[in-house]
Amino acid sequence: MVGWALLVGSAIYALHFATLQESSLAKLAAGRATVTISGVITSDAKTTLHKVSGSTLRRPQNSFLIRAHQVRFNDVSYQLRLPVRVLSQAEVVIIPGEKIELTGQLIKTREKRVAATLLANEPANVVKPAGSLSIWLTGIRSEYRNTVSEFNSTAASLIPGMILGDTSLQSEEFSKQMRRSGLSHLTAVSGANFAIVSALVLWLMRFISQRLIVQVSATAMFLVLFLLLVRPSPSVLRAGVMAAVILFARASGHNRNAASALAAAISLLLLLDPFQSQDPGFVLSVLATGGLIFIAPDISRRLRRFLPGALAEVIAVSTAA
Repeated sequence: MVGWALLVGSAIYALHFATLQESSLAKLAAGRATVTISGVITSDAKTTLHKVSGSTLRRPQNSFLIRAHQVRFNDVSYQLRLPVRVLSQAEVVIIPGEKIELTGQLIKTREKRVAATLLANEPANVVKPAGSLSIWLTGIRSEYRNTVSEFNSTAASLIPGMILGDTSLQSEEFSKQMRRSGLSHLTAVSGANFAIVSALVLWLMRFISQRLIVQVSATAMFLVLFLLLVRPSPSVLRAGVMAAVILFARASGHNRNAASALAAAISLLLLLDPFQSQDPGFVLSVLATGGLIFIAPDISRRLRRFLPGALAEVIAVSTAA
């Protein structure tokens, strides 16, 4: 069984890798071709840091991802469906879900999850606006960011990062200080954020319904909205799926079912993005979730002998993870 899993996993990884590396985009990037790309925005724009490359100082740029649907080079048009990294010196105001068109130069990239990088120095043309849900969620993020920015302090810039994973208010120097001190993980949405949201919603649902299935279903719905609010990047999606596994374990009451759900979640994530198999964060998330399923109940049961139930559960969860 393990051999078959490794064989299938390796085949899927090789297929994804070959699809990106042998695509029309990769070939055009090898020649640094100037192209026009139409696609859907799949991430928020982030500002890169100053970077020294040889004797060249690369200034900050706006960076975001799109899922390219069409590429035009000279008079030739290619239909495809591949991720592309966009770097632009121009001011960018975008909403995930918008369909845009932009022109720039394709170059090779070391980023494994994308086929190429597009250097676009002109603003993008919006072909089709984003959906109402995406606009609403983006509005929440923007309003929250604008409210916090009124304090005009370094400490305040941490708040959007810790709650929504939005680090756009942090200065370049402050971001460097966070990395040097080993605290940059505080502004990344992780399993802890999902745990806080799910615990709060579950607690509130106890006053509305005593049925466990209603409590878990409502919590799952809020977690989906929270995932969309903080943006479904690979790390966020991973944390959301692991939180769903824990909810399933709570609803079923059986660790065997939870273990099957964890295995299914791992398989699904690797099928969607096999490059996560090389991500230490993915391995740590899987191990932490496994600890919550297999180890936490036994630790909690032992601690309940001399500690209150709620305190025993909190200690058991953190210890097992």
